[in-house]
Amino acid sequence: MVYRLPLSCGKAYVGQTSKCVNERLTEHSRARKLKIEEYKTLTMHTDECGCKALPEQATTLGESGRPRITREILEAFWIKKEEFTTISEPSTSLSDREFEMLLKVADTLR
Repeated sequence: MVYRLPLSCGKAYVGQTSKCVNERLTEHSRARKLKIEEYKTLTMHTDECGCKALPEQATTLGESGRPRITREILEAFWIKKEEFTTISEPSTSLSDREFEMLLKVADTLR
């Protein structure tokens, strides 16, 4: 699952998980308190900005099935699509050509 976690500053964190999204959001909350390295992007931003995560407003951006690479591509697509409002770093990168192709596919699915 790929998800978007809004922040009180107007930005958002986009991530992917094979777990239940609610479980992942709970992990983000715990990680903030425990300073867990795996969640450093979100923790660093909220520490520096002073904003907070808004898990009650989280949304899913797409379900990609089980393969990790599929989730990572979908995550990279959404991070690039929302590049001016997201604080996330993608797990994999997309070329401009790959992004444009995925954007066309996404438009046809609407």
